[in-house]
Amino acid sequence: MAEYDLLISGGTVATADWTAPADVIVDGGRVAALVRPRSFGGMCERTIDAAGRLVLPGGVDGHVHIGVEFGGFATADDPQIASAAAFRGGITTVIDFAFPKTGQSPYEALEQRLDYLAPLAPDHAMHACVVAWTADTPAMLRAAMRDGVTTVKMFTTYRDTIMAEAETIGRVMLALREEGGAAYIHAESDHMIGLCQQALLEAGRIEARNHPASRPPVTEDDAVRTIVSLTEQVDATTYFVHLSTPDALRRVARARERGARVFAESCPHYLALDETVYAGDGGENFVACPPMRPPAMVAELQHLAVRGFVDSIGSDHNAFTQQQKKSSSHDLRAMPFGMPGLETSLPVVFNELVHGKNCHIRDFVRMTSTGPARLNGLYPRKGTLAPGSDADIAIWDPNADWVVRETDLHMGTDLSPFEGLAIRGRPVMVLRRGEVVLEGGHVVPGTTSGELLQAGPIEA
Repeated sequence: MAEYDLLISGGTVATADWTAPADVIVDGGRVAALVRPRSFGGMCERTIDAAGRLVLPGGVDGHVHIGVEFGGFATADDPQIASAAAFRGGITTVIDFAFPKTGQSPYEALEQRLDYLAPLAPDHAMHACVVAWTADTPAMLRAAMRDGVTTVKMFTTYRDTIMAEAETIGRVMLALREEGGAAYIHAESDHMIGLCQQALLEAGRIEARNHPASRPPVTEDDAVRTIVSLTEQVDATTYFVHLSTPDALRRVARARERGARVFAESCPHYLALDETVYAGDGGENFVACPPMRPPAMVAELQHLAVRGFVDSIGSDHNAFTQQQKKSSSHDLRAMPFGMPGLETSLPVVFNELVHGKNCHIRDFVRMTSTGPARLNGLYPRKGTLAPGSDADIAIWDPNADWVVRETDLHMGTDLSPFEGLAIRGRPVMVLRRGEVVLEGGHVVPGTTSGELLQAGPIEA
Protein backbone atom coordinates (compact mmCIF):
# COMPACT_ATOMS: atom_id res chain seq x y z
CA MET A 1 0.00 0.00 0.00
CA ALA A 2 1.30 3.47 -0.93
CA GLU A 3 2.57 5.64 1.88
CA TYR A 4 2.02 8.95 0.07
CA ASP A 5 -0.08 10.32 -2.76
CA LEU A 6 2.57 11.71 -5.05
CA LEU A 7 6.30 12.02 -5.73
CA ILE A 8 7.68 14.73 -8.02
CA SER A 9 11.13 13.49 -8.88
CA GLY A 10 14.22 14.75 -10.67
CA GLY A 11 13.46 18.47 -10.85
CA THR A 12 15.11 21.59 -9.50
CA VAL A 13 13.02 23.03 -6.68
CA ALA A 14 13.04 26.80 -6.17
CA THR A 15 11.51 28.89 -3.43
CA ALA A 16 12.18 32.50 -2.49
CA ASP A 17 14.91 31.30 -0.11
CA TRP A 18 16.73 28.45 -1.82
CA THR A 19 17.19 26.49 -5.03
CA ALA A 20 18.46 22.94 -5.36
CA PRO A 21 17.75 19.61 -7.03
CA ALA A 22 15.17 17.93 -4.81
CA ASP A 23 12.21 15.57 -4.85
CA VAL A 24 8.85 16.68 -3.49
CA ILE A 25 6.59 14.29 -1.61
CA VAL A 26 2.91 15.23 -1.52
CA ASP A 27 0.19 13.78 0.67
CA GLY A 28 -3.32 14.92 1.53
CA GLY A 29 -3.00 18.00 -0.64
CA ARG A 30 0.05 19.31 1.19
CA VAL A 31 3.81 19.09 0.89
CA ALA A 32 4.86 16.23 3.13
CA ALA A 33 8.63 16.49 2.62
CA LEU A 34 11.44 17.62 0.35
CA VAL A 35 14.24 15.08 0.03
CA ARG A 36 17.51 14.59 -1.81
CA PRO A 37 17.05 13.54 -5.45
CA ARG A 38 16.22 9.85 -5.91
CA SER A 39 16.63 9.21 -2.18
CA PHE A 40 13.01 8.35 -1.35
CA GLY A 41 12.57 4.61 -1.01
CA GLY A 42 8.88 4.48 -0.14
CA MET A 43 5.77 4.01 -2.24
CA CYS A 44 3.59 6.71 -3.81
CA GLU A 45 0.37 6.44 -5.74
CA ARG A 46 1.90 8.41 -8.61
CA THR A 47 5.35 9.59 -9.62
CA ILE A 48 5.89 12.60 -11.88
CA ASP A 49 9.23 12.83 -13.68
CA ALA A 50 10.37 16.46 -13.54
CA ALA A 51 13.85 15.92 -14.96
CA GLY A 52 15.12 19.07 -16.67
CA ARG A 53 12.25 21.07 -15.17
CA LEU A 54 11.85 23.74 -12.51
CA VAL A 55 9.49 22.85 -9.67
CA LEU A 56 8.07 26.12 -8.33
CA PRO A 57 5.33 27.18 -5.94
CA GLY A 58 2.14 27.96 -7.84
CA GLY A 59 1.81 31.60 -8.79
CA VAL A 60 -0.24 33.90 -6.54
CA ASP A 61 -1.86 36.71 -8.52
CA GLY A 62 -3.03 39.28 -5.99
CA HIS A 63 -4.51 41.65 -8.59
CA VAL A 64 -7.19 40.32 -10.93
CA HIS A 65 -10.56 41.58 -12.15
CA ILE A 66 -12.63 38.65 -13.41
CA GLY A 67 -15.98 39.17 -15.08
CA VAL A 68 -16.34 42.85 -14.20
CA GLU A 69 -18.05 45.93 -15.60
CA PHE A 70 -16.48 49.39 -15.68
CA GLY A 71 -18.03 52.43 -17.31
CA GLY A 72 -20.63 50.37 -19.12
CA PHE A 73 -18.09 47.90 -20.54
CA ALA A 74 -18.21 44.26 -19.36
CA THR A 75 -15.14 42.05 -19.66
CA ALA A 76 -15.34 38.99 -21.89
CA ASP A 77 -14.38 36.42 -19.26
CA ASP A 78 -16.06 34.69 -16.33
CA PRO A 79 -14.87 32.43 -13.49
CA GLN A 80 -14.71 29.33 -15.69
CA ILE A 81 -12.76 31.05 -18.48
CA ALA A 82 -10.41 32.72 -15.99
CA SER A 83 -9.73 29.39 -14.28
CA ALA A 84 -8.38 27.83 -17.47
CA ALA A 85 -6.27 30.92 -18.17
CA ALA A 86 -4.81 30.98 -14.66
CA PHE A 87 -3.76 27.34 -14.66
CA ARG A 88 -2.18 27.62 -18.10
CA GLY A 89 -0.17 30.54 -16.77
CA GLY A 90 1.06 28.64 -13.71
CA ILE A 91 -1.22 30.53 -11.30
CA THR A 92 -2.97 28.54 -8.58
CA THR A 93 -4.26 31.36 -6.34
CA VAL A 94 -6.01 34.58 -7.38
CA ILE A 95 -7.31 37.55 -5.39
CA ASP A 96 -10.15 39.65 -6.81
CA PHE A 97 -11.87 42.88 -5.78
CA ALA A 98 -15.38 43.80 -4.65
CA PHE A 99 -16.25 47.28 -5.93
CA PRO A 100 -19.47 48.67 -4.41
CA LYS A 101 -22.14 49.84 -6.81
CA THR A 102 -24.04 53.05 -6.19
CA GLY A 103 -25.97 52.69 -2.95
CA GLN A 104 -24.31 49.40 -2.06
CA SER A 105 -22.25 48.93 1.08
CA PRO A 106 -18.73 47.51 0.77
CA TYR A 107 -19.80 44.41 2.71
CA GLU A 108 -22.79 43.80 0.44
CA ALA A 109 -20.48 44.14 -2.56
CA LEU A 110 -18.13 41.63 -0.99
CA GLU A 111 -20.87 39.05 -0.43
CA GLN A 112 -22.19 39.47 -3.97
CA ARG A 113 -18.75 39.14 -5.47
CA LEU A 114 -17.97 36.01 -3.48
CA ASP A 115 -21.13 34.35 -4.78
CA TYR A 116 -20.19 35.21 -8.37
CA LEU A 117 -16.63 33.90 -8.03
CA ALA A 118 -17.58 30.64 -6.30
CA PRO A 119 -16.96 28.51 -9.46
CA LEU A 120 -13.31 29.65 -9.73
CA ALA A 121 -11.02 26.62 -9.89
CA PRO A 122 -7.89 28.31 -8.50
CA ASP A 123 -8.05 28.89 -4.76
CA HIS A 124 -9.13 32.47 -4.24
CA ALA A 125 -9.43 35.32 -1.78
CA MET A 126 -10.88 38.83 -1.89
CA HIS A 127 -10.02 42.47 -1.38
CA ALA A 128 -12.77 44.71 -0.01
CA CYS A 129 -13.12 48.23 -1.43
CA VAL A 130 -14.06 51.51 0.27
CA VAL A 131 -15.06 54.70 -1.55
CA ALA A 132 -16.40 56.87 1.28
CA TRP A 133 -16.21 56.74 5.06
CA THR A 134 -19.59 56.33 6.77
CA ALA A 135 -20.74 55.53 10.29
CA ASP A 136 -21.02 51.87 9.23
CA THR A 137 -17.50 51.55 7.83
CA PRO A 138 -15.74 50.46 11.07
CA ALA A 139 -18.24 47.65 11.66
CA MET A 140 -17.99 46.60 8.01
CA LEU A 141 -14.21 46.39 8.22
CA ARG A 142 -14.36 44.32 11.40
CA ALA A 143 -16.87 41.95 9.81
CA ALA A 144 -14.71 41.60 6.69
CA MET A 145 -11.65 40.84 8.81
CA ARG A 146 -13.59 38.16 10.69
CA ASP A 147 -14.44 36.64 7.31
CA GLY A 148 -10.78 36.53 6.31
CA VAL A 149 -10.71 39.66 4.12
CA THR A 150 -7.74 41.63 5.43
CA THR A 151 -7.02 44.04 2.56
CA VAL A 152 -8.98 47.06 1.33
CA LYS A 153 -8.54 48.71 -2.07
CA MET A 154 -8.84 52.48 -2.43
CA PHE A 155 -8.28 54.82 -5.37
CA THR A 156 -6.78 58.31 -5.44
CA THR A 157 -8.33 58.95 -8.86
CA TYR A 158 -11.62 58.45 -10.76
CA ARG A 159 -13.44 61.25 -8.91
CA ASP A 160 -17.22 60.92 -8.67
CA THR A 161 -17.06 57.14 -9.19
CA ILE A 162 -14.62 55.13 -7.03
CA MET A 163 -12.12 57.72 -5.76
CA ALA A 164 -11.64 57.90 -2.00
CA GLU A 165 -10.71 61.24 -0.44
CA ALA A 166 -7.51 61.44 1.62
CA GLU A 167 -9.43 61.61 4.90
CA THR A 168 -11.30 58.42 4.05
CA ILE A 169 -8.05 56.67 3.15
CA GLY A 170 -6.50 57.75 6.46
CA ARG A 171 -9.46 56.57 8.50
CA VAL A 172 -9.52 53.21 6.75
CA MET A 173 -5.77 52.86 7.34
CA LEU A 174 -6.26 53.48 11.06
CA ALA A 175 -9.04 50.90 11.26
CA LEU A 176 -7.00 48.34 9.35
CA ARG A 177 -3.98 48.95 11.56
CA GLU A 178 -6.01 47.92 14.61
CA GLU A 179 -7.13 44.72 12.87
CA GLY A 180 -3.82 43.75 11.20
CA GLY A 181 -4.97 44.60 7.69
CA ALA A 182 -3.45 46.53 4.80
CA ALA A 183 -4.56 49.30 2.46
CA TYR A 184 -4.24 48.59 -1.25
CA ILE A 185 -3.76 51.87 -3.08
CA HIS A 186 -4.18 52.81 -6.74
CA ALA A 187 -1.92 55.86 -6.67
CA GLU A 188 -2.46 58.47 -9.37
CA SER A 189 -3.03 62.16 -8.65
CA ASP A 190 -6.59 62.94 -9.78
CA HIS A 191 -6.24 66.72 -9.97
CA MET A 192 -3.08 66.45 -12.08
CA ILE A 193 -4.75 63.97 -14.43
CA GLY A 194 -7.70 66.33 -14.78
CA LEU A 195 -5.41 69.17 -15.82
CA CYS A 196 -3.56 66.99 -18.33
CA GLN A 197 -6.77 65.70 -19.87
CA GLN A 198 -8.22 69.20 -20.13
CA ALA A 199 -5.11 70.37 -21.96
CA LEU A 200 -5.38 67.47 -24.40
CA LEU A 201 -9.07 68.17 -24.94
CA GLU A 202 -8.43 71.83 -25.72
CA ALA A 203 -5.66 70.84 -28.15
CA GLY A 204 -7.91 68.31 -29.91
CA ARG A 205 -5.63 65.43 -28.82
CA ILE A 206 -7.83 63.46 -26.41
CA GLU A 207 -7.69 60.23 -28.44
CA ALA A 208 -6.09 57.02 -27.18
CA ARG A 209 -2.73 57.54 -28.86
CA ASN A 210 -2.05 60.38 -26.42
CA HIS A 211 -2.82 58.34 -23.31
CA PRO A 212 0.73 58.69 -21.86
CA ALA A 213 0.37 62.49 -21.88
CA SER A 214 -2.90 62.24 -19.96
CA ARG A 215 -1.25 60.50 -17.02
CA PRO A 216 2.48 61.40 -17.05
CA PRO A 217 4.90 59.90 -14.51
CA VAL A 218 4.54 62.86 -12.14
CA THR A 219 0.89 61.94 -11.52
CA GLU A 220 1.97 58.61 -10.07
CA ASP A 221 4.88 59.95 -8.06
CA ASP A 222 2.78 62.74 -6.55
CA ALA A 223 0.12 60.29 -5.34
CA VAL A 224 2.71 57.83 -4.00
CA ARG A 225 4.40 60.64 -2.08
CA THR A 226 1.09 61.70 -0.51
CA ILE A 227 0.08 58.19 0.47
CA VAL A 228 3.52 57.33 1.85
CA SER A 229 3.29 60.39 4.10
CA LEU A 230 -0.18 59.37 5.23
CA THR A 231 1.00 55.81 5.90
CA GLU A 232 3.85 57.06 8.05
CA GLN A 233 1.58 59.46 9.91
CA VAL A 234 -0.89 56.78 10.98
CA ASP A 235 1.64 53.90 11.18
CA ALA A 236 -0.31 51.79 8.71
CA THR A 237 0.53 49.04 6.21
CA THR A 238 0.18 50.03 2.56
CA TYR A 239 0.55 48.11 -0.68
CA PHE A 240 0.83 50.18 -3.86
CA VAL A 241 -0.65 48.44 -6.88
CA HIS A 242 0.73 48.54 -10.46
CA LEU A 243 3.63 50.98 -9.98
CA SER A 244 5.06 51.92 -13.35
CA THR A 245 7.91 54.36 -12.69
CA PRO A 246 11.37 54.03 -11.16
CA ASP A 247 10.77 57.14 -9.03
CA ALA A 248 7.72 55.53 -7.41
CA LEU A 249 9.65 52.34 -6.61
CA ARG A 250 12.51 54.34 -5.12
CA ARG A 251 10.11 56.43 -3.02
CA VAL A 252 8.59 53.27 -1.56
CA ALA A 253 12.06 51.82 -0.89
CA ARG A 254 13.23 54.97 0.89
CA ALA A 255 10.14 54.97 3.07
CA ARG A 256 10.75 51.35 4.02
CA GLU A 257 14.31 52.23 4.98
CA ARG A 258 12.76 54.73 7.41
CA GLY A 259 10.70 51.94 8.93
CA ALA A 260 7.42 52.44 7.06
CA ARG A 261 5.40 49.36 6.17
CA VAL A 262 5.00 50.11 2.48
CA PHE A 263 5.24 47.67 -0.41
CA ALA A 264 5.37 47.88 -4.19
CA GLU A 265 3.61 45.88 -6.88
CA SER A 266 4.33 46.18 -10.58
CA CYS A 267 2.83 44.41 -13.59
CA PRO A 268 4.17 42.44 -16.57
CA HIS A 269 3.09 45.09 -19.08
CA TYR A 270 5.16 47.77 -17.31
CA LEU A 271 8.19 45.48 -17.34
CA ALA A 272 7.87 44.37 -20.96
CA LEU A 273 6.20 47.18 -22.94
CA ASP A 274 6.84 50.90 -23.42
CA GLU A 275 4.83 53.89 -24.56
CA THR A 276 5.65 53.40 -28.24
CA VAL A 277 2.79 50.85 -28.32
CA TYR A 278 0.30 53.74 -28.44
CA ALA A 279 1.66 55.20 -31.67
CA GLY A 280 0.63 52.54 -34.18
CA ASP A 281 -2.61 50.96 -35.31
CA GLY A 282 -4.41 49.38 -32.39
CA GLY A 283 -2.76 51.65 -29.84
CA GLU A 284 -6.06 51.81 -27.98
CA ASN A 285 -5.61 48.15 -27.02
CA PHE A 286 -2.86 49.20 -24.60
CA VAL A 287 -4.82 51.80 -22.65
CA ALA A 288 -4.33 50.93 -18.99
CA CYS A 289 -3.87 53.12 -15.95
CA PRO A 290 -1.12 54.08 -15.43
CA PRO A 291 0.06 54.06 -19.07
CA MET A 292 3.16 52.35 -20.35
CA ARG A 293 6.25 54.52 -19.87
CA PRO A 294 9.20 55.68 -22.04
CA PRO A 295 11.73 52.97 -23.00
CA ALA A 296 14.43 54.30 -20.67
CA MET A 297 12.03 54.11 -17.72
CA VAL A 298 11.07 50.54 -18.61
CA ALA A 299 14.73 49.49 -18.68
CA GLU A 300 15.27 51.12 -15.30
CA LEU A 301 12.12 49.52 -13.89
CA GLN A 302 13.43 46.10 -14.96
CA HIS A 303 16.77 46.85 -13.31
CA LEU A 304 15.08 47.84 -10.04
CA ALA A 305 12.86 44.77 -10.09
CA VAL A 306 15.90 42.51 -10.36
CA ARG A 307 17.52 44.44 -7.47
CA GLY A 308 14.57 43.75 -5.16
CA PHE A 309 12.56 46.98 -5.39
CA VAL A 310 9.42 45.09 -6.52
CA ASP A 311 7.75 43.07 -3.77
CA SER A 312 4.97 41.57 -5.84
CA ILE A 313 3.86 41.22 -9.44
CA GLY A 314 0.15 41.20 -10.31
CA SER A 315 -1.43 40.88 -13.72
CA ASP A 316 -4.13 43.56 -13.21
CA HIS A 317 -6.14 41.30 -15.50
CA ASN A 318 -9.10 42.93 -17.31
CA ALA A 319 -10.36 40.94 -20.32
CA PHE A 320 -11.78 43.70 -22.49
CA THR A 321 -12.01 43.15 -26.24
CA GLN A 322 -10.55 45.03 -29.20
CA GLN A 323 -14.02 46.20 -30.24
CA GLN A 324 -14.68 47.63 -26.79
CA LYS A 325 -11.37 49.46 -26.85
CA LYS A 326 -11.84 50.80 -30.36
CA SER A 327 -15.41 52.00 -29.77
CA SER A 328 -14.22 54.86 -27.58
CA SER A 329 -10.65 55.34 -28.75
CA HIS A 330 -11.53 58.86 -29.91
CA ASP A 331 -11.87 59.89 -26.23
CA LEU A 332 -9.51 58.16 -23.83
CA ARG A 333 -11.54 59.44 -20.86
CA ALA A 334 -14.41 57.13 -21.85
CA MET A 335 -12.36 54.04 -22.63
CA PRO A 336 -12.37 50.80 -20.64
CA PHE A 337 -9.01 50.78 -18.86
CA GLY A 338 -6.98 47.61 -18.48
CA MET A 339 -5.82 44.59 -20.47
CA PRO A 340 -5.97 40.80 -20.16
CA GLY A 341 -2.92 39.14 -18.62
CA LEU A 342 -3.83 36.26 -16.34
CA GLU A 343 -2.50 33.58 -18.69
CA THR A 344 0.60 35.41 -19.89
CA SER A 345 1.68 37.19 -16.70
CA LEU A 346 4.21 34.73 -15.30
CA PRO A 347 5.71 33.57 -18.62
CA VAL A 348 6.25 37.20 -19.69
CA VAL A 349 8.01 38.04 -16.41
CA PHE A 350 10.06 34.84 -16.61
CA ASN A 351 11.15 35.72 -20.14
CA GLU A 352 11.85 39.40 -19.51
CA LEU A 353 13.61 39.10 -16.15
CA VAL A 354 14.96 35.56 -15.69
CA HIS A 355 16.11 35.10 -19.28
CA GLY A 356 16.36 38.77 -20.21
CA LYS A 357 17.97 40.32 -17.12
CA ASN A 358 19.55 37.35 -15.33
CA CYS A 359 17.06 37.60 -12.48
CA HIS A 360 17.63 34.68 -10.11
CA ILE A 361 14.82 32.15 -10.06
CA ARG A 362 14.51 32.75 -6.30
CA ASP A 363 13.61 36.39 -6.99
CA PHE A 364 11.12 35.32 -9.64
CA VAL A 365 9.41 33.13 -7.04
CA ARG A 366 9.58 35.94 -4.47
CA MET A 367 7.81 38.41 -6.77
CA THR A 368 5.23 36.07 -8.30
CA SER A 369 4.36 33.75 -5.42
CA THR A 370 5.91 34.32 -2.00
CA GLY A 371 5.60 38.10 -1.98
CA PRO A 372 1.93 38.27 -2.94
CA ALA A 373 1.14 35.42 -0.52
CA ARG A 374 2.85 37.25 2.36
CA LEU A 375 1.27 40.59 1.51
CA ASN A 376 -2.20 39.07 1.42
CA GLY A 377 -2.05 37.08 4.65
CA LEU A 378 -1.82 33.68 2.91
CA TYR A 379 1.78 32.68 3.75
CA PRO A 380 3.06 30.03 4.47
CA ARG A 381 0.05 28.05 3.34
CA LYS A 382 0.55 29.61 -0.10
CA GLY A 383 3.64 30.97 -1.81
CA THR A 384 6.23 28.35 -0.89
CA LEU A 385 7.10 24.66 -1.02
CA ALA A 386 7.74 23.54 2.54
CA PRO A 387 6.40 20.75 4.74
CA GLY A 388 2.83 21.67 5.64
CA SER A 389 2.27 24.18 2.84
CA ASP A 390 -0.39 23.52 0.22
CA ALA A 391 0.96 21.46 -2.66
CA ASP A 392 0.33 24.22 -5.20
CA ILE A 393 3.05 23.44 -7.70
CA ALA A 394 3.93 24.66 -11.18
CA ILE A 395 6.39 22.52 -13.11
CA TRP A 396 8.13 24.70 -15.68
CA ASP A 397 10.08 23.93 -18.82
CA PRO A 398 12.54 26.85 -18.61
CA ASN A 399 13.60 26.49 -22.24
CA ALA A 400 10.26 26.06 -23.99
CA ASP A 401 10.18 28.51 -26.89
CA TRP A 402 6.82 29.87 -27.99
CA VAL A 403 5.19 32.99 -29.37
CA VAL A 404 2.19 34.73 -27.82
CA ARG A 405 -0.81 34.55 -30.17
CA GLU A 406 -4.21 35.59 -28.87
CA THR A 407 -5.75 32.80 -30.93
CA ASP A 408 -3.84 30.31 -28.76
CA LEU A 409 -4.85 31.90 -25.44
CA HIS A 410 -7.82 31.19 -23.21
CA MET A 411 -8.83 34.50 -21.60
CA GLY A 412 -12.13 34.97 -23.44
CA THR A 413 -10.97 37.99 -25.43
CA ASP A 414 -9.40 38.62 -28.83
CA LEU A 415 -6.76 40.89 -27.33
CA SER A 416 -3.34 40.31 -25.84
CA PRO A 417 -0.93 43.18 -25.18
CA PHE A 418 1.92 40.72 -25.78
CA GLU A 419 0.79 39.56 -29.22
CA GLY A 420 3.80 38.34 -31.20
CA LEU A 421 6.20 38.35 -28.25
CA ALA A 422 8.69 35.47 -28.40
CA ILE A 423 8.94 33.84 -24.99
CA ARG A 424 11.22 31.23 -23.50
CA GLY A 425 9.80 29.27 -20.57
CA ARG A 426 6.32 28.19 -19.53
CA PRO A 427 4.50 25.87 -17.10
CA VAL A 428 3.89 22.37 -18.47
CA MET A 429 2.09 20.86 -15.47
CA VAL A 430 0.24 22.51 -12.59
CA LEU A 431 -1.03 21.09 -9.31
CA ARG A 432 -3.53 22.70 -6.94
CA ARG A 433 -3.37 21.24 -3.44
CA GLY A 434 -1.76 18.09 -4.82
CA GLU A 435 -4.32 17.59 -7.60
CA VAL A 436 -3.04 17.78 -11.18
CA VAL A 437 -5.15 20.49 -12.82
CA LEU A 438 -3.08 21.16 -15.95
CA GLU A 439 -1.33 18.48 -17.97
CA GLY A 440 -0.27 18.39 -21.59
CA GLY A 441 -1.34 22.00 -22.03
CA HIS A 442 -4.95 21.25 -21.06
CA VAL A 443 -6.99 21.71 -17.92
CA VAL A 444 -7.78 18.27 -16.51
CA PRO A 445 -11.48 17.40 -16.99
CA GLY A 446 -13.44 17.28 -13.77
CA THR A 447 -11.32 19.85 -11.98
CA THR A 448 -13.46 21.13 -9.13
CA SER A 449 -13.98 24.65 -7.80
CA GLY A 450 -11.18 26.05 -5.72
CA GLU A 451 -11.26 26.92 -2.05
CA LEU A 452 -12.25 30.30 -0.67
CA LEU A 453 -9.27 31.34 1.42
CA GLN A 454 -9.39 33.09 4.76
CA ALA A 455 -6.52 35.56 4.88
CA GLY A 456 -4.73 36.26 8.14
CA PRO A 457 -3.11 39.44 9.44
CA ILE A 458 -0.57 41.05 7.14
CA GLU A 459 2.80 40.35 8.77
CA ALA A 460 5.21 41.02 5.90
